[in-house]
Amino acid sequence: MTRASAACVCILVAVAPSARGDPATLPSAASFDPPPRALAQVPDPWLGGAIRLVGAPYARYSPETAWAFGAASFLWFHADPATRATGRASSVGASLQHTLRGQTSASAIWDLYLSEGNVRTDGAFCDERWPSELWAPGMASGARGETYTPRSIKAEVSLAARTVDAGEGRGLWLGLQMRGRTDALDRLDPGGLLERCAVTGCRGGRVLSLAATAAWDTRDHVFSAERGLLLSARAGPAVASLGGPGGGSSTFVEGDLDARAWLPLPLRRGARMTLQARLQLASGNVPFYMLSTFGGEHSLRGVLEGRWRDQTALSFQAEHVMPLFWRLGVGVFGGVGQAAPRPSALAWERFVPAGGAGLRVTVDRADRVILRIDRGVSRESANWYLSIGEAI
Repeated sequence: MTRASAACVCILVAVAPSARGDPATLPSAASFDPPPRALAQVPDPWLGGAIRLVGAPYARYSPETAWAFGAASFLWFHADPATRATGRASSVGASLQHTLRGQTSASAIWDLYLSEGNVRTDGAFCDERWPSELWAPGMASGARGETYTPRSIKAEVSLAARTVDAGEGRGLWLGLQMRGRTDALDRLDPGGLLERCAVTGCRGGRVLSLAATAAWDTRDHVFSAERGLLLSARAGPAVASLGGPGGGSSTFVEGDLDARAWLPLPLRRGARMTLQARLQLASGNVPFYMLSTFGGEHSLRGVLEGRWRDQTALSFQAEHVMPLFWRLGVGVFGGVGQAAPRPSALAWERFVPAGGAGLRVTVDRADRVILRIDRGVSRESANWYLSIGEAI
């Protein structure tokens, strides 16, 4: 089981750890937006507690977008006393952005723990028109990519039940996930891979997928775990209807294995080490924007998401988080990743390293909601990331 917000790279407020990244080619514009600056608590008579809310309007400028204006919000609550006691908070987020160059981004996410924490549903919806960049598949792709502008509408919904109860919210989760998206591409580079239709999905199309999911979750908290494991798997078929030469209907298969561990450290209360290993697999006639990849806000910060993509992607990362004083803390992180046409083609010498550091500001101590500002660096790029919730 994984959080669905990764399905939309345009979402501003990323909350729980994600075990899959959407293969977009540029970091979200929201990665550079100012932090939410309002915190409200609204009593809720049905949930028997408070709904906590952060949100703010913002303005930003970049050469690619000119001036952009938008707003973002995020709220969290507990559906019942059992989910409060086990650290299984529910959350809902939304963001909207528009630029003077006509680029738009709107998204919403949810992650709900219901029925005393025994049922979970999460999902996302995203509608965006945003400039992106494409490099040729494989680790041998050149340093310069080609630009294009996709119009993408993506939706995702998952439903899972805790079939083995290990106590305190922990246990084995089994479920299903459905994803759908439609993409249309324009403003292609003349003579580039997309203009020549040298990659699958060069004119966009529609994709619908259904996957089985399984997760062993022993985290002590879903927002910012300090101890425990999250071992998740996802696999299933997808049907695509693609435009352009060589398009038409096709099928392919996706798979994802993700292992994470949170280890408390004796240095200071709240200090911890987080480790992650992730393997993504795809087989068949896969559109380039759904190939396995790594990089971005949750999977190797410092590497542009989609910079390297192929039918197989393997990544490792680690992060050390240390509280300082008041509500402030710091994080230091690093990792490696690579993409290959098949698992047997992975090689140690092809790993791409990245790392960085950042600041943590605790918004809600009880629910461990944090505001995160990170600077990630790799051999080709350096990027800022701003979000709610830990990256891993």
